[in-house]
Amino acid sequence: MKRPTVHQAHGICDAVKARAVIVLALYDDHVAGASYGETAKLCKEAGYTLDCIVDDIEQGRTPIWTTREAIDARRLRLGIEDGSICSKCKQPVGGCDCEDEFRFNVAQGSEYDVD
Repeated sequence: MKRPTVHQAHGICDAVKARAVIVLALYDDHVAGASYGETAKLCKEAGYTLDCIVDDIEQGRTPIWTTREAIDARRLRLGIEDGSICSKCKQPVGGCDCEDEFRFNVAQGSEYDVD
């Protein structure tokens, strides 16, 4: 496993004519990064931003190795299971316009009134 270097980040910054860059390398079990800025101030700011991005990834707030569609499908499935989303119209139960008086809660295995 190789980590991106400041020298490589500098080269990318020059190539794309940016004032600063952040380079991320995504591995199966972790993330590594490097940053570069034209000035000491920009370098420090890019480094701080890189630290925030890596922290968010490590804390699970920024997902990697997934897609928006996969996340949305998981949220829908979990919502149907916990009864917060209607399995018929796929809308939150509070805003559901389905004509059925009751919804079946898959997780609890019982019917409940949506009023």
